[in-house]
Amino acid sequence: MDAHKSLEYIDKQKGRFVTVLPRNRREGKWFRTFVKVNDPPWEVAVSRPHPRRRSGSPDVWKVTEAQLPSKEGYRIIWVWNSLMAAEDADSRQARIEKAWIAVEQLRPGWKASVAASGPGNESTRKSNGS
Repeated sequence: MDAHKSLEYIDKQKGRFVTVLPRNRREGKWFRTFVKVNDPPWEVAVSRPHPRRRSGSPDVWKVTEAQLPSKEGYRIIWVWNSLMAAEDADSRQARIEKAWIAVEQLRPGWKASVAASGPGNESTRKSNGS
């Protein structure tokens, strides 16, 4: 039985299910765009102490119901977690810093290459778009 049929069966039996919506689904793209310009009514579902550090920030889970159902007609509840958000932000910052270092490491060689070729050199004019 494929996933769609399984969900349909559970729904017909008046059951409930939780599933993760794949990132490439249209509903997810719509919501990511929606939250950029709107502030959905998030409700705190769970708030508890940090699971690994006593002095750490609390582990907060928030939920909000989507304005639109899934393409199959099922209710969508969006979930946000403070610790996951912090981890995502740290990961993003680390990638930015790594990219910055890579660009800085390229710079000395780039400056030396341009200086060595001289301003009138044909290769310099082509690389500068002239």
